[in-house]
This record gives sequence, structure tokens and C-alpha cells, in this order.
Amino acid sequence: MGTAIFAPLLASYSPEAMDMEARLEGPSASHWLGTDNFGRDLWARIAFGSRISLTIALSSVSAALVLGTLVGLVSGYFGGLLDQALMRVVDLFLAFPPFILALALVAVLGPGVSSVVIALTAIYWTEYARLVRAITLSESRRDYVTAARSLGATHANLLFRQILPRALGPLAVVATLGIGTAIVAESGLSFLGFGVGAISFGV
Repeated sequence: MGTAIFAPLLASYSPEAMDMEARLEGPSASHWLGTDNFGRDLWARIAFGSRISLTIALSSVSAALVLGTLVGLVSGYFGGLLDQALMRVVDLFLAFPPFILALALVAVLGPGVSSVVIALTAIYWTEYARLVRAITLSESRRDYVTAARSLGATHANLLFRQILPRALGPLAVVATLGIGTAIVAESGLSFLGFGVGAISFGV
């Protein structure tokens, strides 16, 4: 993450600057990781490229976390037909192999940062929904929730001030691991030509 933030300070070259006389050079004092077939500095491209990867990973994980948490809270708290309907939607998303679903969505939406974020959000939100639903089902039956309800607490108060704080620890762990998974998935999409490989670094 530090490399992405301080990329302009750590890289001596622009990631898009081409030098055909220095193409395919090995690591050296001037090019730490060598150059590619267009003479572009590989270290600079990795440093600036990590910004795009982190942006996509953080955006998709954040969106999946918010969506999944809301679905899980509502499903686990209210139960009944609403719970069954929401869980069938979750099952529908889980029925498809995650990477194939992401490929299909990006193919429909077109390559780009926003398309990849939407695709990764679609394949990861179910994990958070199921986790939060399980925690909500357990916590909603505890005495402190029953006491708060008897004192006139609203549904929103019970969900966001009583139950949600108990889910923050597990959610933080899953989201942290999800960032790495999202970076790998984004790299796979870009490698297949469905990601952000053709996007300018903006420098």
C-alpha cells in the first residue's frame, strides 16, 4: 500500500515513458526491475499499477461489505418469507462459479474500472450477507436485545446499535482477506482482456 501511495516519489520514470533503445533490459541501477518490450520501466509500472489494483479492491470490498451487511441484518432479524426470499437470491449468486460470473458481468458492462468493481462486488457480497445473517440470528435472541426491545427500541436501533457492533470483528477479518482476493481476481480479469489493462495510469 505504501508503494501505491508514494509511487511518484519511489519511481524515477513515468510508467508510460517508452525508450526503444532500452527495451528488454535486465535489472540495473537505472531500471531496478528492468524494462519491457517497449522500454518502459517495470518498477514504475508496478508501483503506479498497484494504485489501480488497490482502488478496485478497496472499492469492491467496501461495496460488497455494505450490501452484504444490510442484506444479512435484514434477513436474520426479520426472518420469515423475507429471509427465505433474500437467501434464495444469495443462493442464485452462489450457483455460478465466482470468476465466471465476474467475466460474464464485465463482458456485458464492458472493460473498465467501474465494470470490474461491479463484477467483484456481485461475487463477494454473498459472503458478507451469510456471515452477518448468522450473527444476527444468534444475537437477536440474546437477553440484551430482548431487554432493549422491551424498552421500546426501534428496529433500526436494534440492528445498528445493538447487533451490528457484534459483527464488526468478524467482518473486519473477512474484509481484510477479501482485499487480497479481489486484487488477484482483478489481475485475472485484466490478463484475459476484461479488466483495466488498457487504462492510462493518468501521469
